[in-house]
Amino acid sequence: MKVNPNDAYVLNYLAYSWLERNYNIEEAIQMLEKAYALTKDYPYIIDSIGWAYFLTNDYLKAEQYLKLSLIHISEPTRPLYISYAVFSLKKKTAGGGGGGGGGG
Repeated sequence: MKVNPNDAYVLNYLAYSWLERNYNIEEAIQMLEKAYALTKDYPYIIDSIGWAYFLTNDYLKAEQYLKLSLIHISEPTRPLYISYAVFSLKKKTAGGGGGGGGGG
């Protein structure tokens, strides 16, 4: 990112597009964490980082961020994403593995 490496919105956009392509997931998470540190109140960055944690099976963090994003985003699909995270977390803690899920 040569234009502005501290532009939270650009970081979010690029990182989310990588998540959707299953490309450079760890670097995408780093970019999202940086974007979140720059603008903690932008709900779509919060949503993206929650989705990133979901994709990496970190359901505790996913649930935390997705619930936080739900406070600010009233789109009808948001509760579904949180349900994925909670279901996967319960399945994992019950010894059933984990994983599965939708898209962001």
